[in-house]
Amino acid sequence: DVTGEGNSTTTNLQQGLAKAWVKHSDAAALEDSHNIASGTDNGTGDYTFAFTSNMTNAEYAISGACLNASGNVPVVSWNPAEDEQTTSQFNVEQGYTISSGGNYSNFDEPGSGSVHGDLA
Repeated sequence: DVTGEGNSTTTNLQQGLAKAWVKHSDAAALEDSHNIASGTDNGTGDYTFAFTSNMTNAEYAISGACLNASGNVPVVSWNPAEDEQTTSQFNVEQGYTISSGGNYSNFDEPGSGSVHGDLA
């Protein structure tokens, strides 16, 4: 929380602050988070995270990264399909490409991400 613009009240609604963030391990186990109620494992490397407090609309920004201990090139799609980003949740798919063949494969590895936008 920070002091709100132009007053002495503390708030988490100030512009520029992350409205949610998550650090997760495999199987969508939350290691730590802010404004994330739960994580759901939809299959290998495919997770859905639900907000504790919803966003105003589904036009918020998501960014993230994941670990890849295999030595291949990690690929993360935070919200791969537009219809999977709603006011109450967002989707993450992560995997890796194999440098020799260009193949893509989902994998379960730790990841983290943040959400910027307006809370409802």
